[in-house]
Amino acid sequence: MIVLTSAPVYVFAADKTLLMANGRFVRDFNTGLIWSRCSVGQKWNGSYCDGNVMMMTYKVALKVAQSAYEDGKDTGRRWRIPTQRELMSIVCKDCGSGIFIDKSLFPNTSKVAYWTQSHNIFRWRFRWSINFANGNKYGNNPDEAELALRLVSDN
Repeated sequence: MIVLTSAPVYVFAADKTLLMANGRFVRDFNTGLIWSRCSVGQKWNGSYCDGNVMMMTYKVALKVAQSAYEDGKDTGRRWRIPTQRELMSIVCKDCGSGIFIDKSLFPNTSKVAYWTQSHNIFRWRFRWSINFANGNKYGNNPDEAELALRLVSDN
């Protein structure tokens, strides 16, 4: 279990990207993106992401993202499924300890594949995923596969 204070957490990634976590969100100052700190199915409890990561098909992921988008209109957050490039931007190859994401920013992330909205242009019926168990991307996921989801917002 990782316990974080309510003070913002600042991290410089290997590519000189400044990421700041404060509460339920992580802001990437390089891209301007705002990430949900927890995977879908988990809730931020003030210290870490509590609960189980929800595995879902792409159709369900779209519904979850649309619902979060509608709910976010009141707060200015327009949540969506990230692209392959966006999700790869939070992979941390130097973080070690069995998971390839910064655990101080994204605590309790599962070592599984996460959906992206990006199609594999060589195999159109498949989508790209990012697996945080090894930090690699895979372009062999049919929409019926059950993967995890982390939402992102442009604002």
